Amino acid sequence: MKFTEFLLLTGAYIAIYAVSTVTFVLLFGTPLFGAVYVFFYRGIGLLLVSGLFAAILSFMVKKLWLRCIMTYRDVLLIFTIFCCVNMVFFTHIPVTAERSISIFVLGYMANDPNKIITEQDMEKRFINQYIMDFDALGKRLHEQMDIGTVKEENGGFVITDRGKGLMRIYDFIADCFHIDKRLIHPASPSHAYTTRKKPRGNS
Repeated sequence: MKFTEFLLLTGAYIAIYAVSTVTFVLLFGTPLFGAVYVFFYRGIGLLLVSGLFAAILSFMVKKLWLRCIMTYRDVLLIFTIFCCVNMVFFTHIPVTAERSISIFVLGYMANDPNKIITEQDMEKRFINQYIMDFDALGKRLHEQMDIGTVKEENGGFVITDRGKGLMRIYDFIADCFHIDKRLIHPASPSHAYTTRKKPRGNS
């Protein structure tokens, strides 16, 4: 491949990726997949739609402009690159902004950046606003019900076989990567649970 052809193909890759990424972002302002309750799963659906758009756009560029340079392998590669890169971006930025406790903490502090906020103040704000006002627990339970890992039963909730299988996967992953398992194996709801809090301050 000549250097000029390489530059043309690289430019086509970049242009198609940029246009498709803008399309992906704009789709969040449309009603497409609006009935999907879980933000993450709606994003996956929109990403696949945008990826299909990137593939179609690549095919059109191949047929109408770069017939002798671009191959069907390039069409598949553009689709793969687009989905992989935007998947990483989507899960690390928008999904984090939608539910992260860390973002909530930083956002609360940014509202009054000159104010000194104690750990007790932050705990109170977290419980009153993040947990209670934002109904964080209820939102997570309904998400798991939509996914099928939890179901309602006798006025409460129970984990399903799918949920048990998912937790076995997480347990295996935690073993592989030596992850702290306190979230994977918290105290049983049938037993009293207490935790020793880390001393506050510098002591």
